[in-house]
Amino acid sequence: MSNFIEKFTLGEVVVEDLDNFIDEWHDSPTDLSLYDYLGLTWEQYSDIVMNPKLLLEYFPRTSDVDKGE
Repeated sequence: MSNFIEKFTLGEVVVEDLDNFIDEWHDSPTDLSLYDYLGLTWEQYSDIVMNPKLLLEYFPRTSDVDKGE
């Protein structure tokens, strides 16, 4: 299964889908931390929690899905 960051950089999901991945993590039997499950480091996770727009700075997209093009 691909994590959120892999799908985000490919343009398969948008920032608003992050909550769905968090819900999946809560419902899964995984031993991964939430930030590992999402495909983030602890530092990235803590920054993005405070400012979700940092996702685009940390992870440029290969798709124009969020660019309005």
